[in-house]
Amino acid sequence: MKIPGLVIALAIGVCLSDAAAAQVLQDKIRKAPSPDTAWYMVDRENLIARFAEGKLGQTISRGECTDLVDAALASVKAKPGSNYVWGRPVTTPRRGYIIQFWDTQFTFPNGTWGTAKGGQHTAIIASAKGTEVTLVHQNDGERKVTKRTINLAWSHTGTYNIYQAVRP
Repeated sequence: MKIPGLVIALAIGVCLSDAAAAQVLQDKIRKAPSPDTAWYMVDRENLIARFAEGKLGQTISRGECTDLVDAALASVKAKPGSNYVWGRPVTTPRRGYIIQFWDTQFTFPNGTWGTAKGGQHTAIIASAKGTEVTLVHQNDGERKVTKRTINLAWSHTGTYNIYQAVRP
C-alpha cells in the first residue's frame, strides 16, 4: 500500500515529497533500536534486580510475592503490573526481568518446586545463564525475600511468562 508523502511527512513532522518522505521513514525504521535495546528498558543499570537483592531477608508490605515486584517496579518508576502482566513479554530470561509462574511444578534431581495447585508466583530474575535462573522472590515458603535457583529446562507442568519492565 502506498502512503501519500503528506501523511508520512505529518507523521515525522516535516514536509517532503513522496520519495523523500519514504526515504526518511525507511532511515528511521533502519535506525530504530530493537525491542531489547536500552531505550525500551527501564532497568538499564539492573536497578530492579539490585533493589530486590537489597531486600533479602526482609518482608516487603504484606509479604506476598507480588509486593516485592510492585515495590521494585515503583523504585524505578516503571509501569506497574496488572493482572499478573508485568511489562512487555519476552522469551529470554535476563537479570531484572520478571517471571510469572502459573500452576507450575518443576521436577529436579532433588525434588520439586512450584506454585500451589492452580496458583501463581511472581519473581525477579537476579541472574540467568541459559535456562538456569536465580530468582529473588518473596513468599516462597516464608513471607520474606529469598533467593532460589531453578532451571527452566527441568521437566515441569503449568506455564511461565517472562516480562521486561517498561516505562509508564
